[in-house]
Amino acid sequence: MEFTPVYSTALPDDDLQVGLGEMVEDGITSAEGIEPGFEGLFDTANMEFVELRSVLADGGDRFGVSSVAFDLQEELLWMGNQGGHMTSYYGLDLQKHTSFQVHPECHEVRQILSIGCGVLCLTGNLLQCNARTGLAIFKYNDEQIMMDMQTMILTQPTNLLMGGMQPKMAELDLTTVRVIREFDSTEPDCAILRLSNRFVCAGSTAGKVSLLDPKTMKKEHVLETHTGQLSDFDVSGNLLITCGFSKRMGTVDRFLKQYDLRMMRMVQLIPVPIDPMLLRFMSTYTTRMAVVSQTGQFSLIEPDSGSTPSFVYQVNTHGALMNFDMSQTCQALAFGDNSGVLHLFGGNNEDLTYNPFSNETEFAAAVEPLPPIDIDDLMTPLSTIPMPHTQEKHLSDWPSHLCRKIYRKAPLIDTDILRSMKVVQFIGYAPNSRVRLRNQVAYRFDRGVKGRQRKRSVPESPLGRGDDPFLLVPKRYRRVEMRYSKLGVDDFDFKHYNKTPFPGLEPHLPNTYCNVILQVINFIEPLSNALKSHLCTREFCIACEVGFLMHMLGTAKPGETCQATNFVRAFKTLPEASGLGLVLSENVDTTKVNYARLIQSLNRFLLQQIHNETVTEGSETALPPEMSHGHFDSTGTSIIKDLFNTNIVSTTKCRCDQEISRNSSSLLFTLVYPDCQIQGLNKPMQIAFGEVLRSSMCLEHTTQAWCESCGKYQPTVQSKIVKCLPDVLAVNCQVETQKDFEFWRIQQEIRAEAKRAKPDEGKPAAPAGLTAADRGPKPCRYGNLCTRKDCRFAHERDRVNDIDDPQEFLGLGHDNIAPWVPPGLCLTLDTERNLCVQELCDDDDSVSADTSTVAYYELMGVVAEIHESKVIGSHLISCVKVGKRYHQRKTGQMRNRWYLFNDFGVTSIDKVNIIKSSYNVT
Repeated sequence: MEFTPVYSTALPDDDLQVGLGEMVEDGITSAEGIEPGFEGLFDTANMEFVELRSVLADGGDRFGVSSVAFDLQEELLWMGNQGGHMTSYYGLDLQKHTSFQVHPECHEVRQILSIGCGVLCLTGNLLQCNARTGLAIFKYNDEQIMMDMQTMILTQPTNLLMGGMQPKMAELDLTTVRVIREFDSTEPDCAILRLSNRFVCAGSTAGKVSLLDPKTMKKEHVLETHTGQLSDFDVSGNLLITCGFSKRMGTVDRFLKQYDLRMMRMVQLIPVPIDPMLLRFMSTYTTRMAVVSQTGQFSLIEPDSGSTPSFVYQVNTHGALMNFDMSQTCQALAFGDNSGVLHLFGGNNEDLTYNPFSNETEFAAAVEPLPPIDIDDLMTPLSTIPMPHTQEKHLSDWPSHLCRKIYRKAPLIDTDILRSMKVVQFIGYAPNSRVRLRNQVAYRFDRGVKGRQRKRSVPESPLGRGDDPFLLVPKRYRRVEMRYSKLGVDDFDFKHYNKTPFPGLEPHLPNTYCNVILQVINFIEPLSNALKSHLCTREFCIACEVGFLMHMLGTAKPGETCQATNFVRAFKTLPEASGLGLVLSENVDTTKVNYARLIQSLNRFLLQQIHNETVTEGSETALPPEMSHGHFDSTGTSIIKDLFNTNIVSTTKCRCDQEISRNSSSLLFTLVYPDCQIQGLNKPMQIAFGEVLRSSMCLEHTTQAWCESCGKYQPTVQSKIVKCLPDVLAVNCQVETQKDFEFWRIQQEIRAEAKRAKPDEGKPAAPAGLTAADRGPKPCRYGNLCTRKDCRFAHERDRVNDIDDPQEFLGLGHDNIAPWVPPGLCLTLDTERNLCVQELCDDDDSVSADTSTVAYYELMGVVAEIHESKVIGSHLISCVKVGKRYHQRKTGQMRNRWYLFNDFGVTSIDKVNIIKSSYNVT
C-alpha cells in the first residue's frame, strides 16, 4: 500500500521575507487523493500540535539551516546554518537573543549540544564552546583528530564522545579540553551517536548500528538495519527504532524497524504514511515517537499499540527539511529547512515551556532613553547627545573634496636650548631649562585669524589636497582582481581582460608581485631560450622553474593565463630571499608594502641567483653547490654573465696619493640623483637622463676609510671605471623618496616647457609651472597672508583652477610630450676608458664614432609601481616591447609593439601612452 503525500498551501517568498519569517498555517483543506482508510489522519480535530512561529533565520537568504537544538537549561532555541553561524531565539515568539560566527571559513554547523556552562557547536574540523551570551569559552581544532567530524554525545557530565566520516573516534575532557582516549571506529564512519542505559550506539552510513561498551568502547553487537543507507535512529530504554533507505530502486524505506536490545533482534516492522527521514522518542511517553519526512510532513506514532498514526502534520516549508529537535517537555518541535527558515510547532496548552524547570535567561541591559530636547532650545549643547556608531554618513559630514588632513606641526626648539646644546657624533645634548615638565610641548594657537584668511588657507586648486582628484589612474593601469563565483575560477572570463596573443599571470597566489619581472624576462629572447634549455637535479631551482614558466607562456593560447605556482614555491624555500625580506607572508597588509623597493631588490636577487644556478660546472673556479646561493661568482660562465655583466675597476685614493685598485663585476646599476635645485638659481637646472646614468655607472664619492700608509682613517676618494659594456643594460631607478620623485617631475616639466617653446609648434608658449610666479610676475612678499585685492604680485593661492585635462596642463598631452627617459642610448668607451652617454631621440638614430667601443641600447621593458590611493594601496605593472619574432610565432606578422602586462590583464599600448602615464607611476 502506498500513501499519497499531501502538502499544505505555502506562502510566496516575498510574503515570507516581508513578514520577517511570519507564516500563517493554511492546513489541509480537503481530503481528496487520500487512500481509503487514512481519511482520519488529516482531520484537523485530531491535531495536537499547531504552528506557533516561522522566522527567516540569520543568514537565511544565503545559507540553509543545518542544525537546531533546544537548550536544556533555559527557554532558548539554538540554530546553526551552513555558513558556520549560530543564533539563539528566546521563547515561543522566537525573539533573537544572541548571534555569533563560529567557523571563520564558513563551514556548516553539524550539531549543537547544550551543557551547563554554555552550548557546544561542532563543525567538520572545529569544536567550540560558547556561553549563552555569545562569548567564546574554548576552541578545539586538532588537525590529527578533527578531520571530518559529524556527531557528538555526552557520555559523562564532563566527557564528550565525537565521531564522524573518519576512521577514528575521540573522547574529550571538557574541563581540561584534552583528549582522554582515542580509538578506531568499528565502521568506516560514524554518522549518528545515541546513548542507552547499556550501550553507546553508533550508526554508520552503510545501514549498520554498532553497540559499543561505554567503558572500553569495544564492539559488542552489530545490527544490520537497512539494505541502503541509514537515515536516523533513536533509543529509549531497551527499544531501538531506525529509518533509512532500501537498495531496491534507491528509495526511502516506508517501514520503521524496531529492535529489542535485550534479545538483539528485530521485533516488528512499523508502517508509516510518510517517507521517514528523521525520528525522535518522546521522553514523557513510553514508546511514542515523532517521525518526520524531508518533504515537510511529520506524524506521531506509538509502535507498541499497533494502531495507525493519529494525524499527519504539514510544515509550511519552501524547501526540504534538514533537521528537527524536540524539547524536554515534548511540548515543542523545531524544524529547519534548506531555505533558511526556522519553524516552531507547539501544543494547544497555554503554559507551554521548553523545559520542566528552566533557568532565568540573561538579557542585554536596556538602553536608557535620552531626555527629549525641544527644537527651539538654544541653550542645551548638542554634545549631550552621544554619537551613534554607524557606517553611514552623517548629515554634518563634509564631502571629501572639501576637506584635507592637516597635521599639527612640532614647535620650534627654544633658542636657549640650541645655544647651550653640544653635539656628540650626531646627537645633541642640552641642560633642561626647567621651564616645562618632561615631555610637555607648548603649542601656539592663532585665534586672531580672520574668517576670510582662514578660508584662503585651504588651497582653491584641488592639486594640493592629498590624493589628487584630477590625476586619476587610467583603467588599464588599475589593479585587476579575480571575482570568484560558485564554480570558483572556472567561469571567470580572462579573455575580457586580455585580447592579445600573449598570456598573463594570475595574481591570487602570495608573492605574485614577481609576475612583472617574469614577464620582462620572458621577452629577453637569449635569456628565455637559455632558461628553457636548463635542467638540473636540484629540488628547488629558480632557473628551472623560470624556464618551465617561459615554456608555459610560449605554448599558451591567446587569452589564457598561467600560474607561477612552482616558481613561488621554490622562491619561498630560499633562505636568502627570506633574509632579504623578499618573501611576503599571507597575512601582510598590502597597502603598507613598498613595492618599488621590493621589486628592485628582487631584480638584483634574481639575476644573481640565476647566475649561481646556471654557472658552468666545468669551470675550475666555479663555486661548489653548497656555496652558490646568494653569492655572485664573477669568474664562472653563465647566460646572465654573458648578457648583463659589466667589468668595473674600483679605485680608492688617499690624500697621501696612495691608490688601491680592485676588479669587480656588476649585473645592474642603480641611479643616483643629483640636486637640480641649486641655491642662487631662479629655476631648476636641466639634467639629462644620460648624464645621471653616466654619473651612476662611474660613481665617485668621498668617504672616511683606513689608509695603510698613513696608519689612520683619512678622507679617501672612491671611484669606479667601466671596462666593458653589457649586452643588456639593467637599471634600478630607485625612486623611493619624495625628493627623487620631485626630481623626475621637475625634469619632465622642463623638457615639456622646452618643447612647447619651439617656434615650429605654431602655438603660444604654455606655462610650465603650477603658480603665477613662474609665468612672469614676482611673488608677493606677504604670500597668502596678503589682504590687498589689487595686489599685482603673484600668490600661491592664485593657482589655475580651470583644468580640463590635468596631463595637458602639466605638459603631457600628445602634442607636448617630451620624455625624460629616451627611447635609446649610445654608450661609448674611448681609449682611456672614459664613458660617454648619448641619448637617441628615435629608434633609427645612429651615431658615428671613431672610438674602440660603442654600444647601442633600445628601451625594451619598464616595471612601474601604480599608486591608486591610500586605501587601495599600490601594485606593479610592466610595459614590454615585444619583438618581431614573438609576433611571428603568435600571429604570423612581423612587427614591434608595446604591451602592458597588469597580471592577467594584457593590453596593447603605444609608446606615447607609456611616456604620458609616467607622471602617475613611480
